[in-house]
Amino acid sequence: MMLKWIKGRQSTVNTNATQQTMIRLLNQKNDLLLFRLLFLKAMQKHPEAFRSSFEHESRLTKRKFLRAYSGANILGAFIKTRLVGYAVFLTNKSPKVKHRACLYSLYTDENYRSQGTADSLIKAVIAHLEPSVQQLHLSVVTSNHSAIHLYEKN
Repeated sequence: MMLKWIKGRQSTVNTNATQQTMIRLLNQKNDLLLFRLLFLKAMQKHPEAFRSSFEHESRLTKRKFLRAYSGANILGAFIKTRLVGYAVFLTNKSPKVKHRACLYSLYTDENYRSQGTADSLIKAVIAHLEPSVQQLHLSVVTSNHSAIHLYEKN
């Protein structure tokens, strides 16, 4: 599978014979509201993978959620207009650690797994990083064997 990322433009990936996935930055209000729905779904289904709780995050008003995530580095994977996956990554501005970035959160809707979406999101994150970034850090729950396998192959 090939992924071509052009900064500031959309990227299209064929994940299987019938569906095409588009990966792009989520930087509009409507994008972030779609992200919120999928993020809350991920938290509800896999609470062990998050620092915060579903109860806390779901109580945030839309306004507070938008304020918290506006300006964040979030890539979304879309099939048609449906957000089916996301990757949240952080970069460092401090000169001492600007060579490091962190893949903070990665999720693919369970109905769209095993189609290469998560792999494409990781490749898009790597392609989107500044040239000065030499390390991409991440953490994963030890019981999440499919995620560990995904990260090891990338």
